[in-house]
Amino acid sequence: MRRASRAVACLAVITSLLTPPAAARADPGFSIVRADTRLRAGVYLLDAEFDLDLTEAPLQALRSGVPLYVSIDISVTRERNWWWDETVASLAQRYRLEYHALSSLYLVVNLNTGVRRSFQEVGPALQHMGRLYDFPLLDRVLIGEAWRYMGVVRVSLDLGRLPLPLVPGAYLSSDWRLASEDYQWLLK
Repeated sequence: MRRASRAVACLAVITSLLTPPAAARADPGFSIVRADTRLRAGVYLLDAEFDLDLTEAPLQALRSGVPLYVSIDISVTRERNWWWDETVASLAQRYRLEYHALSSLYLVVNLNTGVRRSFQEVGPALQHMGRLYDFPLLDRVLIGEAWRYMGVVRVSLDLGRLPLPLVPGAYLSSDWRLASEDYQWLLK
């Protein structure tokens, strides 16, 4: 009996030494921290936060002058009991992230509005793309009172917008497949 408990203790020590701390285990990728809506002046406004963390391959490509495209896809669906849910609205917020070696700046371009912002480091540029506040989502008149509506958001790296020589390798490499799970919330 004593021998078995020693073996278990020894195994626990070895496992704790071989297992990296939680912070070191966190893999880079895209995830959604939160998303919710509120009604103001007859328009549903979306507030959402995303955690955007590039893996090594896209980061190397970016620093080599390859622009990266990030897409935030948003939809509102009406739940139905006996049929598939109906999509009431769908839209996308798209960004282009570039690195300019001459100025050592990262440039974020909102492709929907054309607004440009520059950053000294890639982290703040990714944080800027990872926040939507007061984003107009849907007019109240487009939804009925008797139904339940769900918002769905997903963020991903758009591999189809990469330069053609990079596309096959990007689709085959897990380093390039940066996409969050779908995040759902009830429209209030």
